[in-house]
Amino acid sequence: MITMPENSRLSYFRMTLFGFATLGASMFWSVNFAIVPLLLERIIPSATLIGFALSLGAVSGVLMPIFAGLISDRIETSWGKRRPFILFGGIIASIAVILVPLSRVYVLVLFTLMILYLALNSYISPVFAFIPDVVPEGQRGQAASIYGILRGIGTLAGFALGGYLWRFGTFAPFVATGMIILVTALVTVAGTAGYDLAGTNKNHNRQTVEWRNLKRYLKDLVRYPAAISFFCAQSLWWAGFGVAIPFFTLFAKNVLGMSVGSSTSILAVFGVITIAAMFPIGKLSDRVDHRQVMGMGLLIVGIAGLFGYFVKNLAQVYVVMIFCALGISALTTLPFAFVAEIGPEGRKAEFYGLDNISISAPQIFALWLGGILIDYVGYRIIFLIASAAVFFSIVVLFFGERGLRIILSRESG
Repeated sequence: MITMPENSRLSYFRMTLFGFATLGASMFWSVNFAIVPLLLERIIPSATLIGFALSLGAVSGVLMPIFAGLISDRIETSWGKRRPFILFGGIIASIAVILVPLSRVYVLVLFTLMILYLALNSYISPVFAFIPDVVPEGQRGQAASIYGILRGIGTLAGFALGGYLWRFGTFAPFVATGMIILVTALVTVAGTAGYDLAGTNKNHNRQTVEWRNLKRYLKDLVRYPAAISFFCAQSLWWAGFGVAIPFFTLFAKNVLGMSVGSSTSILAVFGVITIAAMFPIGKLSDRVDHRQVMGMGLLIVGIAGLFGYFVKNLAQVYVVMIFCALGISALTTLPFAFVAEIGPEGRKAEFYGLDNISISAPQIFALWLGGILIDYVGYRIIFLIASAAVFFSIVVLFFGERGLRIILSRESG
């Protein structure tokens, strides 16, 4: 194990190696939303069952990162604390991805997808743990930015490459994704050799006690109304995203008559604009309150969703998606800075875990709801439901904390 001097600095290349595995994982998640629904439609035409299959990813996203993180914080191996998760998770995920298009029965697809989702979510927390483990405090913002760029590149690769390879058959995009997952995971495993920490977290005892008594833990969280109200607001807007975004390629194909290549190209443009807007939005938030900038993003997304209900051609879709990209850029960037502000000292990582739950948990219900609405009402209704959730989240974001404080003051009085 390498002992980092307190004033040492890591190169950008080294920090890129630490987070390289996120590129492959992000590539799959874009393939999951753009290509997997098309594959499932060939096996079973029910949008409800397609939504249920995709919701398994959200279920594993709620449970697996926390369990993997807790175990990774506590184990000691000759390989370190994080690298075993990245190695075995990457290998299992890469194999499972390739097996997905070979599964011709719906139940078998569910089983394969669940293994894949669990494997991917088992190593993402350990990958991000390298930032507080090894990166000097003065470089952690840079490391987070590098991780974000890698995830953005993976997302764009999934949309662009997945749509292109789909033309050559259902097998091709999954093979390519599996290979990239494996290679990126192995690069991180090799690049972190000697850097992975094997010591025990100094907060081990305190965290163990908190998780053993769930009732007391939840009661303790009430002392942070700013965090609770934010997590509730974020759950609402991600529920809105979950109702609409996973079904976009099916909407473009079945309602607008677009080709798979055209619909995935739109998603690629969406990803490019989202990434390009992150830096100026971040600079704006340094001058304006984070909450206000997120509120502006929510307003833009909500209005764009309403217009999405009426789109009839490719040009209109591009306009709606461009505005959505600008709003979602703020909503995927600023929460990390906002949680850093409202999370209590000494419990930042814990509150980032709660942040992940507030993103993944609502999508379990949202994906089912989206599929049911499509089957019984039609595709366009999902845009109205998504907009309603986003607009409601604005109310919770700006007034939820005040309401919680009033309720708490009355109870204490």
